[in-house]
Amino acid sequence: MFLSIIGLLSTVVGLYTWILIARIILSWFPLPSGPTAQKIWDFIFTMTEPFLSIFRRFIPPLMAGGVGIDLSPIFAILTLTLGWDIIQSILISIVGSI
Repeated sequence: MFLSIIGLLSTVVGLYTWILIARIILSWFPLPSGPTAQKIWDFIFTMTEPFLSIFRRFIPPLMAGGVGIDLSPIFAILTLTLGWDIIQSILISIVGSI
């Protein structure tokens, strides 16, 4: 049972990572007009902005030719995946020792 919870959490972390990647890709293009596109963007923005804002407080945009490049999504994905890998390893070792 405990391993199924770890599997579920792993799926949630993976899904959230893909939502972050979708936000990165969508930020490269103008938002198409229409209510469906706006609802999708609003969902992605609402899901990712609180987590990304943590990193924006500490990582300023990289200036390249007068354009600011936001590096916070890269650090957010790295932190999320590495953090989950560490937590998952600890949880599995605890379950293995029981």
